[in-house]
Amino acid sequence: MVGVIDHPLRKIADRIVSRVKPKAEQDDTCRLLYSAILFIKRVETDDLTREEKTYNSHPKLQFLKLAISTEIAESLRDRIRILEEYRIRSVSRIQEILLYGLERTSHRSLTKDEISILNILAEEPLISSSRLATRVKKSRYVVTNTIKRLENDIGLRRLYSENRGKLKLTIFSLVFRTQSFEASQEFEAWVQQTQPPFLTSLVFDVSYRYGFITYAIPTQQRAHRLFEDRVQQIDRTYMDQVHLHQVLEMYWNMRFDLYDHTVGQWRIPSELENLSEIPKPEEKRFPTISYCNYVDLQSPVSFSRSDYLLANMAIGPQHTLADLQEFLESYGWHFSKNAIWVHLNRLKKEAVISPMLYFSGAGFEEFICLSIYCKPDVKKQLQLLGSFFPAAFTYDTIQGVAIFLKRPTGWRGFIHKLIRDIPEIFEIEDLLVIHQERNVGSGLQQNLYERWNEKRQYWEFADEEI
Repeated sequence: MVGVIDHPLRKIADRIVSRVKPKAEQDDTCRLLYSAILFIKRVETDDLTREEKTYNSHPKLQFLKLAISTEIAESLRDRIRILEEYRIRSVSRIQEILLYGLERTSHRSLTKDEISILNILAEEPLISSSRLATRVKKSRYVVTNTIKRLENDIGLRRLYSENRGKLKLTIFSLVFRTQSFEASQEFEAWVQQTQPPFLTSLVFDVSYRYGFITYAIPTQQRAHRLFEDRVQQIDRTYMDQVHLHQVLEMYWNMRFDLYDHTVGQWRIPSELENLSEIPKPEEKRFPTISYCNYVDLQSPVSFSRSDYLLANMAIGPQHTLADLQEFLESYGWHFSKNAIWVHLNRLKKEAVISPMLYFSGAGFEEFICLSIYCKPDVKKQLQLLGSFFPAAFTYDTIQGVAIFLKRPTGWRGFIHKLIRDIPEIFEIEDLLVIHQERNVGSGLQQNLYERWNEKRQYWEFADEEI
């Protein structure tokens, strides 16, 4: 142990360590925290004691081998304050928060056969096992077991996802940088206290200064006006920088063709190596790309309360009509299986629900948000840019483009260069970048269906709820 660390964070670290359970893990946790504090002090000043200079850093934080980085130091300082503020005592959670994005984690490599299956699932997420087996020329038994293995190993999920635009809700994404660490605390507390019913997620990065909050606001003039007033209030009270995106369309892609199973890594596509050569799409709509899916968020349909419940159930291959029947009955709705089948098919036909594929593992280190304000003629280029990443969601918004992408292992330097190049190559007005998001809370629960006026086909709400 270091006898004395002359730094304000030392006392905070000691309090964190004192809460660690089991106590047998306290020494290792202390070494981890002290290593982080010494790196912070090393960045702030090179005036370290001999004992501090020769301290044997934790093996997962060998910062003496790293170049001085103000960005890493500031992030670590905020992470330690988060550990103290939330009184986190779990060793695994402490390590996760301190090391996220700094430690290269091991990942599950995908095989050639798994890639073949995932390629088809990306195109048709809810394809039946028998049809999938025919296409990949494997037995149904092999395909079923492979999917189960991928569900456990990389968090593979196949389900129907609701299109909130069809449900007469307008999607807004507020990307922000708060005024201070304390402002972030106050903002989060305010959100948790007010519990806005139309909030869908609140996300901060590990520095607890950058983040985004998304809303699904009723597509009604009064709701939009109230929401814009509320955003101005939030901006004045808590924020240092704000991007407000009103989402028009969404595109998503999963490029399993970029995965090299021989080395277990994602290849950088040639299209991204020279951004200046990305073509300018001339079509009014986004160019058709085989691996890119499209959702229109501006064409609402008529629907009932029971339709809303079904749309928000996240129905997957494991669900039967009997499951859906039981689910609706828990809310007091009694339908025959045939009636549910009719309802479900209409939701599919009108694109109220669409099949989606999700996965979290397989060589991704962090989630990144690129919030870009730009002119309309630049948006199509940036949408096309988003389609070249292995896994990305791209929002086409009134204000510009928001790209949410997963960064593969080994792409750190490339992504940093790409972010630097974007403002130089494209005519953009402003750029906000968020790394390593973590979800703080989410809303838009199923009981929101009670706010839907079926007869008049509009959302009921009180002014203070927006």
